[in-house]
Amino acid sequence: DIAVDALKGRIYYQSNDFEKAIGAFKAAGVSKMEERDIRSFAMSYYFTGKYSECLAIAQKGLETNNRDAGYNRLAFFSNTELKNFDAALNYADALFNRSDSAKFSYFDYTYYGNALSGAKKHDEAIAMYQKALEQEIEDGDKRAGVVKQLSEAYENKEDYENAIKTYEQFLQTVSRSD
Repeated sequence: DIAVDALKGRIYYQSNDFEKAIGAFKAAGVSKMEERDIRSFAMSYYFTGKYSECLAIAQKGLETNNRDAGYNRLAFFSNTELKNFDAALNYADALFNRSDSAKFSYFDYTYYGNALSGAKKHDEAIAMYQKALEQEIEDGDKRAGVVKQLSEAYENKEDYENAIKTYEQFLQTVSRSD
């Protein structure tokens, strides 16, 4: 009764071999997988840039647990990458307001800013990028990336004064390879 292919997928996933994990999980079939394997299957697609496939698996997971933060996050991120901004914002709302035990990082707020920016909701996007910068970001270049996105949001809003100021902050934050 052991889903051997799902177990293989789990091992490949834990080894960061996402392509092989996808192959094994596909062979197992979602109906025979444990919850953690379904999430790993979706994550494997996400990590390999296969956002449509990630979205499909995340939606399968949401059919049985629509309050799951992981599935809502994956559906949110995938829709943002696919430029389905209205759907992304619906999943963002589900993640931030209707998910159980969700913990948020700068990455979540950055993606929220990206979705809002894509939906041309510039003021809200700026607020999310600012919220992202309030979070702990250990890597200086990742922080610089959020600062740059904030600058671009100001530019999209045609607030050029703040766009320039923020871009100058980006230049001071980003590491340089001289």
